[in-house]
Amino acid sequence: MINWGESIHPSNTALKWLPMDTEERYKKHLSQADTREMLEQFGWIDCEITYSFNEYGFRCDTFDHKCEILFNGCSMVEGIGLPLEQTWAKQVADHLNIPYHSIAISGSDWQYATQRTVAWVPKLKPKILMIKEPSACRLSWWTDENENISFDIEDPKMMKNYIDLIATEKNQKWWRYSMKELTRKVCNENGCKPIFIPPFCLNKYGGAPENCARDLAHPGIIEQNYTKELVIKKIEENDRM
Repeated sequence: MINWGESIHPSNTALKWLPMDTEERYKKHLSQADTREMLEQFGWIDCEITYSFNEYGFRCDTFDHKCEILFNGCSMVEGIGLPLEQTWAKQVADHLNIPYHSIAISGSDWQYATQRTVAWVPKLKPKILMIKEPSACRLSWWTDENENISFDIEDPKMMKNYIDLIATEKNQKWWRYSMKELTRKVCNENGCKPIFIPPFCLNKYGGAPENCARDLAHPGIIEQNYTKELVIKKIEENDRM
């Protein structure tokens, strides 16, 4: 039987670097004056980050603890380039004083994220599934080596790898719609409330240099704190319904 909930990360492992937050990228930024200045400005020089994965390869607490809220999405949830405690999802869990459970994987498209929803919501039975929506123009697939490959249609270098199935906006919207409806169905069958968070950056800084993680590509602490406050409001609104 296919395990749709499989992570691409090793289980019970701690890593110092993770794509796109690689040591090679960090050293390159250190060697260039403009990016070194950014690293220094944001406090990332000599700042160690540990990516610790639980028994199933997810960057969160053990699944042995009761799951109240299950977070899902891509790197914007997993927290690439950030210490775990600075990510918005971990901050929300800490604010609510509950275990932090996440099945987010960097690079996920809607299909890969929904595969994990289908696998883990029935097992963990969370009260809320909190999804930070992946980009609708992203496509991923499994290889024979059990590797999940992800491309983004907005990257001009990847255009040659696509056909109209994913390159056409109408198809992108259908892909997103169908995966959201499947997510709602799985949640409804398991007594779970799905809450969707819009993709990309949410605050006024967006992805500008004022708001960068260590890889200088993902949003940093300002965006994390902004998203945390937004999500807490959504949870409180859901509790009143």
